[in-house]
Amino acid sequence: MSRIHNFSAGPGVLPLDVLESAKRDLIEHEGYGVGIVECSHRSKQFDDVIESAKTRIRRLLTLDDDQHILFLHGGARSQFYAWPMNVLNGGRAAYLDTGQWSKFAIAEGRRYGNVDVLYSSREDGYRSVPAAGGFSPIAPGTRYLHYTSNNTVAGTEFHYVPDAGDAWLACDMSSNFLSRPTDGSAFDFIYAGAQKNVGPSGTTVVIVRQAVLDQVNTD
Repeated sequence: MSRIHNFSAGPGVLPLDVLESAKRDLIEHEGYGVGIVECSHRSKQFDDVIESAKTRIRRLLTLDDDQHILFLHGGARSQFYAWPMNVLNGGRAAYLDTGQWSKFAIAEGRRYGNVDVLYSSREDGYRSVPAAGGFSPIAPGTRYLHYTSNNTVAGTEFHYVPDAGDAWLACDMSSNFLSRPTDGSAFDFIYAGAQKNVGPSGTTVVIVRQAVLDQVNTD
Protein backbone atom coordinates (compact mmCIF):
# COMPACT_ATOMS: atom_id res chain seq x y z
CA MET A 1 0.00 0.00 0.00
CA SER A 2 1.28 3.44 -0.91
CA ARG A 3 -0.14 6.47 0.90
CA ILE A 4 0.29 10.04 -0.29
CA HIS A 5 1.61 13.10 1.52
CA ASN A 6 -1.13 15.71 1.50
CA PHE A 7 -0.13 19.39 1.62
CA SER A 8 -3.45 20.74 0.34
CA ALA A 9 -5.68 23.20 2.19
CA GLY A 10 -8.47 20.62 2.48
CA PRO A 11 -8.88 17.59 4.74
CA GLY A 12 -5.61 16.25 6.09
CA VAL A 13 -4.20 12.74 5.97
CA LEU A 14 -4.54 10.97 9.32
CA PRO A 15 -1.71 8.87 10.81
CA LEU A 16 -1.88 5.25 9.65
CA ASP A 17 -1.89 3.87 13.21
CA VAL A 18 -4.95 6.02 13.99
CA LEU A 19 -6.77 4.63 10.96
CA GLU A 20 -5.79 1.06 11.85
CA SER A 21 -7.09 1.55 15.40
CA ALA A 22 -10.35 3.01 14.08
CA LYS A 23 -10.73 0.06 11.70
CA ARG A 24 -10.41 -2.40 14.57
CA ASP A 25 -12.87 -0.40 16.69
CA LEU A 26 -15.46 -0.53 13.91
CA ILE A 27 -15.59 -4.29 14.36
CA GLU A 28 -15.10 -4.62 18.13
CA HIS A 29 -14.38 -1.81 20.55
CA GLU A 30 -12.63 -2.10 23.93
CA GLY A 31 -13.91 -5.57 24.74
CA TYR A 32 -17.58 -4.60 24.54
CA GLY A 33 -18.34 -7.14 21.82
CA VAL A 34 -19.77 -4.46 19.54
CA GLY A 35 -18.29 -1.87 17.19
CA ILE A 36 -18.12 1.81 18.11
CA VAL A 37 -20.63 2.83 15.42
CA GLU A 38 -23.10 0.18 16.62
CA CYS A 39 -23.28 1.13 20.30
CA SER A 40 -25.74 3.51 21.91
CA HIS A 41 -24.68 7.14 21.95
CA ARG A 42 -25.97 7.22 25.55
CA SER A 43 -23.88 4.25 26.67
CA LYS A 44 -20.84 4.23 28.93
CA GLN A 45 -18.92 2.78 25.99
CA PHE A 46 -19.48 5.86 23.86
CA ASP A 47 -19.36 8.30 26.77
CA ASP A 48 -15.86 7.05 27.60
CA VAL A 49 -14.72 7.92 24.06
CA ILE A 50 -16.15 11.43 24.31
CA GLU A 51 -14.67 12.07 27.75
CA SER A 52 -11.27 10.78 26.63
CA ALA A 53 -11.30 13.16 23.67
CA LYS A 54 -12.28 16.07 25.90
CA THR A 55 -9.52 15.24 28.38
CA ARG A 56 -6.89 15.20 25.63
CA ILE A 57 -8.06 18.49 24.15
CA ARG A 58 -8.13 20.09 27.60
CA ARG A 59 -4.56 18.92 28.27
CA LEU A 60 -3.16 19.91 24.88
CA LEU A 61 -4.70 23.40 25.00
CA THR A 62 -4.14 23.94 28.75
CA LEU A 63 -7.77 24.96 29.19
CA ASP A 64 -9.24 26.42 32.37
CA ASP A 65 -11.82 24.51 34.39
CA ASP A 66 -14.58 26.89 33.27
CA GLN A 67 -14.05 26.21 29.55
CA HIS A 68 -16.49 23.67 28.11
CA ILE A 69 -15.68 21.41 25.15
CA LEU A 70 -18.51 20.59 22.74
CA PHE A 71 -18.62 18.32 19.68
CA LEU A 72 -21.17 19.70 17.22
CA HIS A 73 -22.25 19.06 13.67
CA GLY A 74 -22.93 21.49 10.87
CA GLY A 75 -19.31 22.23 10.06
CA ALA A 76 -17.22 25.04 11.51
CA ARG A 77 -18.93 27.41 9.10
CA SER A 78 -22.14 27.05 11.12
CA GLN A 79 -20.39 28.91 13.95
CA PHE A 80 -20.10 31.98 11.72
CA TYR A 81 -23.75 32.64 12.58
CA ALA A 82 -24.31 30.54 15.72
CA TRP A 83 -21.75 32.55 17.73
CA PRO A 84 -23.14 36.06 17.01
CA MET A 85 -26.72 34.76 17.11
CA ASN A 86 -26.12 33.70 20.71
CA VAL A 87 -23.96 36.52 22.05
CA LEU A 88 -24.32 39.67 19.92
CA ASN A 89 -28.04 40.48 20.24
CA GLY A 90 -27.80 43.81 18.43
CA GLY A 91 -24.55 44.79 20.16
CA ARG A 92 -21.14 45.63 18.73
CA ALA A 93 -18.46 43.18 17.58
CA ALA A 94 -15.00 43.56 16.07
CA TYR A 95 -13.48 41.41 13.34
CA LEU A 96 -10.10 41.07 11.65
CA ASP A 97 -10.58 40.39 7.93
CA THR A 98 -7.65 38.28 6.73
CA GLY A 99 -9.14 35.68 4.37
CA GLN A 100 -12.25 34.31 2.73
CA TRP A 101 -13.42 32.56 5.91
CA SER A 102 -13.22 35.72 7.99
CA LYS A 103 -15.08 37.50 5.19
CA PHE A 104 -17.93 34.98 5.50
CA ALA A 105 -17.88 35.27 9.31
CA ILE A 106 -18.15 39.07 9.08
CA ALA A 107 -21.17 38.81 6.77
CA GLU A 108 -22.94 36.52 9.24
CA GLY A 109 -22.02 38.72 12.22
CA ARG A 110 -23.68 41.71 10.54
CA ARG A 111 -27.00 39.87 10.62
CA TYR A 112 -27.05 40.09 14.42
CA GLY A 113 -25.44 43.41 15.34
CA ASN A 114 -22.95 46.12 14.48
CA VAL A 115 -19.60 44.91 13.15
CA ASP A 116 -16.38 46.93 13.15
CA VAL A 117 -13.70 45.61 10.78
CA LEU A 118 -10.52 46.70 12.55
CA TYR A 119 -8.17 45.38 9.87
CA SER A 120 -8.60 44.09 6.32
CA SER A 121 -6.11 42.81 3.77
CA ARG A 122 -8.81 42.10 1.20
CA GLU A 123 -7.53 44.69 -1.28
CA ASP A 124 -4.12 43.01 -1.53
CA GLY A 125 -5.58 39.53 -1.97
CA TYR A 126 -5.39 38.65 1.73
CA ARG A 127 -1.62 38.36 1.60
CA SER A 128 -1.08 39.64 5.14
CA VAL A 129 -2.30 39.65 8.73
CA PRO A 130 -1.77 42.59 11.10
CA ALA A 131 1.30 42.80 13.26
CA ALA A 132 0.70 42.61 17.00
CA GLY A 133 -1.22 45.75 17.90
CA GLY A 134 -1.46 46.63 14.21
CA PHE A 135 -5.23 46.98 13.98
CA SER A 136 -7.61 49.77 14.94
CA PRO A 137 -8.60 50.17 18.59
CA ILE A 138 -11.54 48.18 19.88
CA ALA A 139 -14.50 50.45 20.65
CA PRO A 140 -15.78 50.54 24.24
CA GLY A 141 -18.67 48.16 24.80
CA THR A 142 -17.59 45.74 22.08
CA ARG A 143 -18.81 42.24 22.90
CA TYR A 144 -16.04 40.28 21.21
CA LEU A 145 -13.05 40.36 18.87
CA HIS A 146 -13.11 37.61 16.22
CA TYR A 147 -10.23 36.44 14.04
CA THR A 148 -9.18 33.45 11.92
CA SER A 149 -5.87 32.10 13.15
CA ASN A 150 -4.81 30.57 9.83
CA ASN A 151 -6.07 31.34 6.34
CA THR A 152 -5.75 28.25 4.18
CA VAL A 153 -6.56 29.80 0.81
CA ALA A 154 -4.30 32.84 1.28
CA GLY A 155 -1.60 31.00 3.21
CA THR A 156 -1.25 33.54 6.03
CA GLU A 157 -1.18 32.76 9.75
CA PHE A 158 -1.22 34.64 13.04
CA HIS A 159 1.86 33.86 15.14
CA TYR A 160 0.52 35.68 18.18
CA VAL A 161 -2.78 35.99 20.05
CA PRO A 162 -4.47 39.38 19.48
CA ASP A 163 -5.28 41.45 22.54
CA ALA A 164 -9.06 41.77 22.88
CA GLY A 165 -8.92 44.11 25.87
CA ASP A 166 -12.21 43.97 27.77
CA ALA A 167 -13.98 42.11 24.95
CA TRP A 168 -14.30 38.36 24.60
CA LEU A 169 -11.76 36.75 22.29
CA ALA A 170 -13.22 34.44 19.64
CA CYS A 171 -11.15 32.46 17.16
CA ASP A 172 -11.78 30.25 14.15
CA MET A 173 -8.90 27.77 14.50
CA SER A 174 -10.14 25.32 11.88
CA SER A 175 -6.99 24.95 9.82
CA ASN A 176 -4.31 24.99 12.54
CA PHE A 177 -6.21 23.54 15.51
CA LEU A 178 -3.84 21.46 17.68
CA SER A 179 -1.07 21.82 15.09
CA ARG A 180 1.25 23.57 17.56
CA PRO A 181 1.33 24.47 21.27
CA THR A 182 -1.46 26.97 22.00
CA ASP A 183 -2.62 28.51 25.26
CA GLY A 184 -6.33 27.87 24.91
CA SER A 185 -7.02 29.57 28.24
CA ALA A 186 -6.45 32.93 26.51
CA PHE A 187 -9.72 32.52 24.57
CA ASP A 188 -13.40 32.79 25.43
CA PHE A 189 -14.61 31.01 22.29
CA ILE A 190 -12.76 28.64 19.95
CA TYR A 191 -14.19 26.65 17.09
CA ALA A 192 -12.58 24.34 14.56
CA GLY A 193 -13.57 21.78 11.97
CA ALA A 194 -11.95 18.48 12.91
CA GLN A 195 -11.06 17.49 9.37
CA LYS A 196 -7.88 19.55 9.01
CA ASN A 197 -5.80 17.99 11.76
CA VAL A 198 -7.65 15.86 14.30
CA GLY A 199 -10.20 13.65 12.57
CA PRO A 200 -12.60 13.12 9.66
CA SER A 201 -14.97 15.78 8.43
CA GLY A 202 -18.36 16.02 10.10
CA THR A 203 -17.41 17.15 13.61
CA THR A 204 -16.86 20.70 14.82
CA VAL A 205 -15.00 21.24 18.08
CA VAL A 206 -16.30 24.21 20.09
CA ILE A 207 -14.74 25.53 23.28
CA VAL A 208 -16.72 28.13 25.20
CA ARG A 209 -16.21 29.77 28.57
CA GLN A 210 -18.91 29.54 31.23
CA ALA A 211 -18.91 33.32 31.69
CA VAL A 212 -20.08 33.60 28.08
CA LEU A 213 -22.85 31.06 28.57
CA ASP A 214 -24.01 32.93 31.65
CA GLN A 215 -24.81 35.96 29.46
CA VAL A 216 -26.43 34.43 26.39
CA ASN A 217 -30.16 34.34 25.71
CA THR A 218 -31.29 30.94 26.95
CA ASP A 219 -33.58 30.62 23.91
